[in-house]
Amino acid sequence: MTQPNRDESVCPRCEQPFHCGVNDDRPCWCVGVALDGATLAALAARYRGCLCMRCLAQPAPSVTPPPSGGGLS
Repeated sequence: MTQPNRDESVCPRCEQPFHCGVNDDRPCWCVGVALDGATLAALAARYRGCLCMRCLAQPAPSVTPPPSGGGLS
């Protein structure tokens, strides 16, 4: 695994380094990702900390999207 620099986090899903913007002056990119309640709950239960953009854009593997095609919007 690649070691992150001091401004990077490690994604708990894919274990790759990425920049988490939670402490940046501007809102993090993740505030623009819409997740339904079931997906958000499944991710929070399965992973600790922030996910990278690639992993957050993919539905949680243990969550079946609602029939309406929910998930990311």
